Amino acid sequence: MIFATDEVSKYVCRRLWNYFGYYDITPEIEAELIEPLAEIFRQNVNDPDQMRYVIHALFSSEVFFKNEHKGCMVKSPIEFTVGMIRQLDYPTPKSIQLEAQYYFWNIIRTHIFNQGQDINDPPNVAGWPAYYQSPSFHEIWIDTSTYPIRLGSISAISRSNFALPKTNTYDGANSPSYGYITKMDYINKEFIADPNTTDPVSRKVPSMLQDLIQYLMSSAEFQLC
Repeated sequence: MIFATDEVSKYVCRRLWNYFGYYDITPEIEAELIEPLAEIFRQNVNDPDQMRYVIHALFSSEVFFKNEHKGCMVKSPIEFTVGMIRQLDYPTPKSIQLEAQYYFWNIIRTHIFNQGQDINDPPNVAGWPAYYQSPSFHEIWIDTSTYPIRLGSISAISRSNFALPKTNTYDGANSPSYGYITKMDYINKEFIADPNTTDPVSRKVPSMLQDLIQYLMSSAEFQLC
């Protein structure tokens, strides 16, 4: 009954937008996005897939894809660190390697904790201030103490043995976007992940590429999502 009310449905949809879109809710966003989402929320109040319908509508909306809503928020420590691991194609322990998994993910958790977000342990019932504290909101994630820590995490992770070799050839792609991804995949696996090469020229490549990747990931743009 409570979730079928107008105000509760709008509140939930506003919080979804705050998390996935932006902290500021203008009158236009309220009218074009929040109210339609709230209507979907109320129409499916008894459906177990209620939130799936709402989130699908949010991710399919024109408002969500507007340019001003891209790269407009600072990544949380979890988004920053886990996203970096995925982009670097970092090798993780297999599911059967329990001890290795515990050790590996505890290191990652420590990186995230040092940046200001302890997984599954928010500071209070309200959660982390970056999700509700006005007027700073997401900007709370980065300050003069946490930014150098992020740089340290970038250095530690980007200079590890990520992207194990899987192929010896570069398959040039016709699609520009796919081509960029393939090139980066090739660079990661063929140059950075082979530090024991005997070719004197090739031996210079890993450190040069790691410097480049570290530089890119240290940029202001990489801190945004």
